[in-house]
Amino acid sequence: MKVFLLLVFLFFSASLQARQILGCGPQWLQSSLPMADILAAADDQYLAVGCYLTHNPTAGRSRWFPQLPQLQLISALPTAISQAEEDAQFQRAHIRLPIRRFQHTQLAIMADYQQQQIRSELLQDTYWARADRILASGQSLLIEHQQLRYGLEFTLLDADKWLNTLSVAYEQNKQPVHLNQQQPGRIDVLTPTLYDISQIAAGYRAQRWGWNLNWQLALGYGYLRDNGVSLLQDSDQDSRFNHLRLELEWRYRWRLSQRISVQSGVIGEFQYFDFGKQNRQQRYQFNSDSTELYRLFAGLEWHF
Repeated sequence: MKVFLLLVFLFFSASLQARQILGCGPQWLQSSLPMADILAAADDQYLAVGCYLTHNPTAGRSRWFPQLPQLQLISALPTAISQAEEDAQFQRAHIRLPIRRFQHTQLAIMADYQQQQIRSELLQDTYWARADRILASGQSLLIEHQQLRYGLEFTLLDADKWLNTLSVAYEQNKQPVHLNQQQPGRIDVLTPTLYDISQIAAGYRAQRWGWNLNWQLALGYGYLRDNGVSLLQDSDQDSRFNHLRLELEWRYRWRLSQRISVQSGVIGEFQYFDFGKQNRQQRYQFNSDSTELYRLFAGLEWHF
C-alpha cells in the first residue's frame, strides 16, 4: 500500500511539473486617476510587494476545473516616495479560475479589485458636493478610487498564436470626479460618483522562458451616476462615455534550476475616457481624460 501511494504521489508530482509558478517580489508603481484634473497632481507613486500563483493553460482532454486558479496580490507600503506618505494606499487583487477545458480551448471566470488613494491640492476654488461646502484653492484633499472588474475569459491553448485570449467583463468604479460648471460666475464641482463600464477585450498572454511580450486591448461603453448625492440626477446630466484600455507587458524569466527561477519586467496600462461632443446647454461638462499606470517588478519563483 505504501509503495502504491508513493507511486501515485510521484505520478501526480510529475503531472504538475513546471505547470504552476508561485512567486513574490518587490514592485514600483505610478498610477493616476481619471476625471480628476482639478487636482494639482492626479497621480502618485508607490513601493509595493507582489505575490502570485500562475501557470500556462495546457491542452488536454475536456474536463471541469482543469487547473489551479491564478492569483495575484499587490500591496503598497507607506513610504516617503508617495505624496500621501502614510496615507498612501494601493491594493490590487486578481483571480482567474479555469472552469472548463475543451481540448484546445479553456473557459475561465476572472475578477480584479483595485483600490488607490492619493493626496493632492486643488487648483482652484471648488464646490465639494459630498460635504456641501466650498474648498479653497490650494487645500489638500484625499481622493480614493475603487474598481471591481469581473467577467468570462476564453483562452486558445496555443502559445504560438499572436492572439490567444478573448473576454467580456463588467467594471464598477467608485471615485469623486470633476465637473466643469457652465453657468457664468459659478465654480467647478467635485462630486462622488459611481461609474460602470461594459467591455470586450482581446490579447495575448504567455509564461515562457526568456522574453514574453503580453498585451490586451479592451473597448467599452460606460456612464456615471451619483453616489450619495443627487447632483447629476437633478441636473438631468448626460454622463455616457466610450472607453479604451491598452495593457502592455514586457517580461523576462531566467531559469536558475529545475524548480527555481527569477523574473523581471515592466507593465504599462493606458486608459482613455471619451465623452464626445456634449450638449453646451447642459449645466455641467465632462472633460475627456486619460490615465496611466506603470509597474516595474521583479520576483523569485518556485515551479511545482
